[in-house]
Amino acid sequence: IREYAHYQLEKNGELTQAYDNLAKWCNHFAQESMKRLRTSEQIEMVKQIQEEDHNIRVVLDYLMTQPTQLAIYSQIISGLSWTWNFLQVATLPFHHTQNILKFADQLSPLLLADLLVAGGHSAHTLGHYELAETWHQQALDIYEKLGDTTNVNYTRFFMSGRITNEARSQNLLFELRQKAIEAQDDFLLCLVNLNLSMVCLHSGKIEQSKIVLEQGLAICERHQYWLIIPVYYMDYASIQYTSGNFDKAFKLLEQAASL
Repeated sequence: IREYAHYQLEKNGELTQAYDNLAKWCNHFAQESMKRLRTSEQIEMVKQIQEEDHNIRVVLDYLMTQPTQLAIYSQIISGLSWTWNFLQVATLPFHHTQNILKFADQLSPLLLADLLVAGGHSAHTLGHYELAETWHQQALDIYEKLGDTTNVNYTRFFMSGRITNEARSQNLLFELRQKAIEAQDDFLLCLVNLNLSMVCLHSGKIEQSKIVLEQGLAICERHQYWLIIPVYYMDYASIQYTSGNFDKAFKLLEQAASL
């Protein structure tokens, strides 16, 4: 059916317009998905992204051949990248980020920074940690020049997972935690508390780890962040296991698996 539709559109000289319309729809879909990631609609949004996977791939392959549409090409990648990061979808955005960066001088600073963050996510997932650090640092430098404090905080959080110095990592996460509280950004707070609780646990601060994690879990459950809650249960299981509460640990793992 798709091949027949493609043939008819090409035959009638309407193929390019059809692709352009699909690209516009895909960009709107990507931007809305990014907003919905921070709401209780996370699961519905993920299902829609998975259902539209073929159309998204078709649009991105088309935009690879359209050098005059770099902006919309970049916006789709950056808009979907956060959800792809949660789903561990990395090869697709990494490939397209590399392609767009060949024309980086044609992007506005903000579009370039957003794309570099997206590329950093996929590079990290694929194990290209040095490249992920480079791209995220470049994005951070741009956001700081633009005075975009929200994206500065999120990018610093993304980079925090690659810090090997425990004390430095803990200090950064406590700082970001305070910034998230001041900005009333509960989504950022949930992400930061996840990493912070594990850093505290690994440094032997079990009670502090538990307090930080329970605060984040309460916020997640209140906002129904269903993509993040299972990770909280798994980390909470680690705390209970370290404390010798094996039954509680396994029950939490069962809860995580059920979600």
